[in-house]
Amino acid sequence: MLLFRTGEVVSGRRSVDPVKPAPLVVDRAGFSLVEVAVAVLLLAVVLAISVQGFRVYSDQVGPRRSAEVFSRDLALARGSAIRERQPVVVEFMPDELRYVVRTGTGRQVVERRFDGSGQVTLSGIELDLPDNELTFDPRGVADLTGVDGPLGTARFTSGETVYSVSFNSLGTSTVAPE
Repeated sequence: MLLFRTGEVVSGRRSVDPVKPAPLVVDRAGFSLVEVAVAVLLLAVVLAISVQGFRVYSDQVGPRRSAEVFSRDLALARGSAIRERQPVVVEFMPDELRYVVRTGTGRQVVERRFDGSGQVTLSGIELDLPDNELTFDPRGVADLTGVDGPLGTARFTSGETVYSVSFNSLGTSTVAPE
């Protein structure tokens, strides 16, 4: 260890006296434990707020998205009935929170789940038709027997948010909040 003493400035240079130690420069790299704890706490608070906001958003968007997908699946079922010249059934299973579109031969065209195993989680689905089934004949006309009025209705629920799909016998539908 070299010891230095500062002296007078002589001709632009400082004279050095080997008696006094040079000042040590402390290089602080990193963060203290308190700083890290505060940052983690702030991150946890922001994350908790955003998760709650996402949950509310998901409850509002889920039923609308599900109703829109069902509306497209009605068009798919009708098109499949016409193309394959056989009946196509849209079967709702409200207890299982799902519906299936099948051809007359039993081939599954599409299945939608809303019980958490799919992309959207709902608290309820409902089809206002007897036996929770809608059948398109080979000409693409749906049997709406047992429905009050000319339109069938399907409802998709998540929490307080409900979206309904009203459809006619040709599968033309509209999606609206209730």
